[in-house]
Amino acid sequence: MLNAVIYARYSSDNQWEESIDAQLRICRRHSNHDNAPPLMFIIVNVKKKI
Repeated sequence: MLNAVIYARYSSDNQWEESIDAQLRICRRHSNHDNAPPLMFIIVNVKKKI
């Protein structure tokens, strides 16, 4: 059986906090469809100011 690692990233002021939830939802759907349950979730919140 395969396992998945889900990496969700929030990196822009143009993104909403809900962006992470949407990314996780889509990744979970794909991993369930591929019969590869998530083993780990990596969530990164990085906002860069230039």
